[in-house]
Amino acid sequence: MRKSLAIRGMLATAAAALTLPAAAITGTNWVEDNEHPFVGLIVFYDAAGEFVQRCSGSLISPTKFLTAGHCTDANAGVVSARVYFQQNAGANYDPATQVDPVSGYPPGTPDQATENTRVGWLHQIFSLPVFLALPAAAAVEARHAWRRGDRVWSLYSAKSAAVSLLMFGAASAGFGQQPRLVDRAGLCQRIAVGTVFGWLTALSVRRLRATG
Repeated sequence: MRKSLAIRGMLATAAAALTLPAAAITGTNWVEDNEHPFVGLIVFYDAAGEFVQRCSGSLISPTKFLTAGHCTDANAGVVSARVYFQQNAGANYDPATQVDPVSGYPPGTPDQATENTRVGWLHQIFSLPVFLALPAAAAVEARHAWRRGDRVWSLYSAKSAAVSLLMFGAASAGFGQQPRLVDRAGLCQRIAVGTVFGWLTALSVRRLRATG
């Protein structure tokens, strides 16, 4: 495995030296910055599975990833590697669990934390008012608004409760490494938070106007 990585690294260096810079940036075959299916972050491990170093590279075939020669140096203890194509790998890194639940980054840590630390448990406990209490409050408000004949506000409150609960559930599943949601967990969480706090802001405005 070490020899294979070293050979690929040397080939990468040679290929880079023979490639004209202009050829790499001309043409119309490009995608937006948030989409880079052929450019990734490769992370190297030693025989014990511990992080050694990381480099960028290009996917040149379904099974070949081109990177710099020094990245595969066997003297550094490089034995295996993992490639990330997610945008902003490590952006959701949690110091409490020491892992990014979306991308699994940083390398050398498991894709999913095996157990919560004390700080992790405190985070879970104090986040419950947002995850459960606020959607529940929106649902209760929807019921009372319907009874007093305020149909528009009732429907808005009910939809806010439903959307926030659904998105929080999807985010939790994604952070739990559910394959279909893992890349969208952060987005689902932001939609949930934005929805429920948007409703809370609207409720505050209504109450201020009523008392003013």
